[in-house]
Amino acid sequence: MGSEVIILPVIFGVIFGIFYLYISARNRERLALIEKGGDALYFIAPTNGLHQFGK
Repeated sequence: MGSEVIILPVIFGVIFGIFYLYISARNRERLALIEKGGDALYFIAPTNGLHQFGK
C-alpha cells in the first residue's frame, strides 16, 4: 500500500527531469552558437512550411 505513495512522486520527478534536461541542453546549444558568431534564429521555425498550410 505504501508503493502508491512512492510511485507518483517518482513519475513526476522523471517527467520534470526530462523537461529540465531538454530546456537546459537547448539553452546551452543556443549560447554556444551565439558565442561562435552564429544566429540564434536558427532555432525559430520558418514562417513558410507545413504548419501554415491552412493560411
